[in-house]
Amino acid sequence: MPLINREDIQENFQAFRNWVDGLEKNVEFNERMVSLLSGAALLASAKSSRSIATGLVGAYMLFRGATGHCSVVKRLQKVENKAARTLVKAAEPVK
Repeated sequence: MPLINREDIQENFQAFRNWVDGLEKNVEFNERMVSLLSGAALLASAKSSRSIATGLVGAYMLFRGATGHCSVVKRLQKVENKAARTLVKAAEPVK
């Protein structure tokens, strides 16, 4: 049985914290609280119903609430910015 090396655990935890700290915070405080609560409720529901899909969504909601980062919001912001640039370009007068 392998021994658990405390230094390795601390090093890995610090690397994880650095990764989380580097994520863009794109979810506001109230939305984060709702994500935490709904994530916990979904995980509890997944445990009783043995639903993997519900458990994954619940885990993502907990991650979203804990970190303040949402990949879906980030992607939607990119799409919105691209659409805005296209509209600005289309509105420019023809020379």
